[in-house]
Parts: sequence; C-alpha cells; structure tokens
Amino acid sequence: MGKLLIAIFDAVLIWFVWMAISYGEFVVASLTLVILITFNVIFLKESAYPFRYMFPGLICFFLFLVLPIIFTIYVAFTNLGTGHLLSDVDVKNILLNERSLGEGSELYKADIGESKGQKYIILKLLESESVVALVPFFFDRKMVIDATVIPNNDVEKFLLDNQISLLPKGEIFKLGESLRNIEIKLPDSTVLTSNGRATYAKFLSRFVNDENGNLKEVSSGEVFFPNYQTGFFASKTEQLSPGFRTTVGFSNFWRLFKDTKIAKPFAKVFTWTFVWALCTVCLTFVSGLFLAITINNKGMRFKPLYRILLIVPYSIPFFISVLIFKGLLNKDFGIVNQLVAPLIGGTNVPWLEHPTFAKISCLLVNLWLGFPYMLLVLTGILQAIPEDIYEAARLDGASKWITLKKITMPYVMSAVGPLLVGSFAFNFNNFVGIYLLTGGLPPMDNVTTPAGETDILISYTYRLAFEGGQGQDFGLASAIAILIFIIIAIITLLNFKFSGVFDNEVKK
Repeated sequence: MGKLLIAIFDAVLIWFVWMAISYGEFVVASLTLVILITFNVIFLKESAYPFRYMFPGLICFFLFLVLPIIFTIYVAFTNLGTGHLLSDVDVKNILLNERSLGEGSELYKADIGESKGQKYIILKLLESESVVALVPFFFDRKMVIDATVIPNNDVEKFLLDNQISLLPKGEIFKLGESLRNIEIKLPDSTVLTSNGRATYAKFLSRFVNDENGNLKEVSSGEVFFPNYQTGFFASKTEQLSPGFRTTVGFSNFWRLFKDTKIAKPFAKVFTWTFVWALCTVCLTFVSGLFLAITINNKGMRFKPLYRILLIVPYSIPFFISVLIFKGLLNKDFGIVNQLVAPLIGGTNVPWLEHPTFAKISCLLVNLWLGFPYMLLVLTGILQAIPEDIYEAARLDGASKWITLKKITMPYVMSAVGPLLVGSFAFNFNNFVGIYLLTGGLPPMDNVTTPAGETDILISYTYRLAFEGGQGQDFGLASAIAILIFIIIAIITLLNFKFSGVFDNEVKK
C-alpha cells in the first residue's frame, strides 16, 4: 500500500513537471523535480527513515515560506507589472495572432441552425442578408471547413428542405466564442475567420516572422526586435504593446533613490513609518507603565475591576475595533465630531482627511489597541520585583521618584527591552492598523505613485502592487518588500545583541 501511494505521488509530481516545462516555467519544474527526488530518497532509503516524519512539514515550509521569498527576490529584479506580465514568447504569439480586416473584404454574419442533433453555421452577407454557405459546426476543434454554397440564395426553401431550424440569438451568443476554432473556405479559396462575435471575414495577419525570427509588419515591412532593456518589441520608430517581463537588474532599487517621482513619496513614507512605529511603541509603553504602576499601588481598591476594564480593548478583535474607530472619526457623521464641534465653534475636524489629523488619529487608535498588552506585561514584571528592595529603599529615605528611577525602571527595562524591539518591528509592518483606518489616505500631492500621507512601507508596497492608478508594479513593490525585510532583520539582530542571546550561546 505504501509503495502504491509513493507511485501515485511520483506520477502526480512527474505530470506537474511535464506541465511546467510545456508552459516554459523551468524554475517551477526544477523545484518540483528537487521535491520529487527528495521524496523518493527519504521514503525509499532506510537510513533516511527519520526524515519521513519531517517531510510534510518541510514541504509546507518550502512551499509557503521559502518559495514565496525566492519568488519575491526574483520579481524585484524584473519589470513584472501591468503591461509586462507575459513572457516574450507569449507576447510574440499574441502579436502574430493580431488580425486586421482585409481590403475590400466582405463581412458575413454567422447564424447557427440545428437539424437532427447536428449544428450548422449559416453564413449570410451582412449587407444583403442573403445566405451564401452552410458549414457543419464542431466544438473545440481547430479546422478549416469547405463551405457548401446555397443555390439561388433561397434561404427559406433550403432550410425547410434540410429541416434546419435557427437557434435563438441567446444560444448563438453563447456559442460565439467557439466560432474562433473554425475557419471557413469558400469555393473561390477565400478563407474566412471569425472575430468571436458571430462575424466572419477575410482577416489578414498584421505581423509575420522574418528569416531571423523577428516580427515583420506585413503592410509596411518594418521589423520589430525584442528589446530586453525596456521589455517591448520595438523598431526604430515604434514600440508595440503589450510588453514582456525581463530582468532589469537593480533598477527597481535605484528607482527608490534616483527617480524623483518615486524617491520623494518613498522618503516621506519611509520617514513616517519610523515615526509611526517609534511613537506607537513609546506611547503604548508609557501609558501601560503608568497604568501598571497605578494599579499595582497597594492602597488602590477594586484592582480586579480596573484590570478587566483596561484589557477590554485587547479582547475585541483588532480589525473590528479599527472599523469602529473609522466610523467614530467620520468627519460628517462621527460621534467624535458631534461632541467636539460645539466646543470649537461648530467646525468639524477632518480626522481622517487632513494629513496631520490623520496621522494623529492613527497613533491614538493604535494607542488604544496597544496599551492593554503593555499593561499586562508590565504588571507581571512589577509584581515580580521583590518587595524587600522597595522596603530597603524606603528605610534609606529614597523618594518615590528615586525608587522609580533606580529600582523600578532598571528591572522593567531589563525584562521588557527585547519586547520593545519586537513591538517596534511589529508596528513597522502593521498593515491592518493603517489600511483599515485610513487606507493610506489622504493622498500625497504631486506624486505619480499611489502614495498616501499615512501610508507605511507595507501598505505602500501593497498599493503599488495591487492598487496602482497607472497600473500595478510588482517589481518595485518586491524591491520595497526586500528593503523591509532587511530593516526588520537588522532590528532583530540588534534585539539579539542587546538581549545577550548570542553571549548566552557562546557561554553554553
């Protein structure tokens, strides 16, 4: 039974490799082949027996973590995006399949009739509606069919004699796309092709392959070469669309710093991302520490009740809270402006529309959502500090400020320092908090990329990839994603260094 399952799995992978090769996806085929070989080594070699239990996890790790990272790095060095989604071979085939109506060519309307289960194409001259030919109709079969000419254009008699009934227009419309598979050859050797909308005519190819394999325009004789710098087929005077994907080296990275149309919004987004992450960490830490010290006071009553109330924001799903605040901060209908407007002369504050107010709103909402976590962590740290130390400080005459500065803060920072670095890294990539509240808006002035005043790097990357008003730019978005990865990696390494993880490993 085990060998049968292995054989089935091998067959599936071999089929997948074959399909990948047939579509020109050689990287995917190579990776699948590596999985196939690894699978057979692990399950057929006895010495590799322990790895059998790790194989499913390793496959998932590779498919859902390693492979996306490899693909992101690959895309960052290409021009992949709107207008450059296909390979050069696919684009060339599209251009070779371009057709134009031949000069003096007559248009034919294609009706579809049925007789005894067989469907027929009934060609009519579009101008005179006279029937000129009858053609058997076949689905999903590419073929050239000789047309049967109808004598004297006696349509009604011909259809009646052959017991052919015309199909309703709705059914003809559904079958219209299938007409592309059928070319019709008239008695004078004219070959008619369909444009997919129930119309036939003599369509001519715009381009053909020349002797060197380049594209040659039939009408002008102009030759178009693939330009792997720009990703287009181009001649000396014209550039054809669509473009194809090609490697562009480090140009996506240079664009972030050299192209003024991109560098300006990127610099603003980059700066705001750091300000956003740093302010969020500082605000949540200070507020959480203040509340934790306050509640930890021995003289305070109803401590459990206060703790329950203060962790309520943490218990509500994050995205629900953000959407609620989006409604509360609405300029025209939000309850916040209904309370604030009478106090400032009846003016509605543009909490989410004005650049400064939008940034303040983002920070305040994230403070509301983040302080309960800090409160819980810091409460546990404060309760772990030995009471004897505080007692000794009081006997020495230390004030509350000195106690806080010399005892509480050193203990807290030694325990919470790595957590603050991790919190900074989390908020650096806090996509949901920004995207659901403001969507990155309001938009920046005088920029060509989809950048907003409240966009952080991760939301800016998403909007570049999927919401670009001038098209999607996956290459540039991937370059920014790699930059984010490098920044977070540096922060993580600093976290390990300052927390002494590497020192502990050396000592062991």
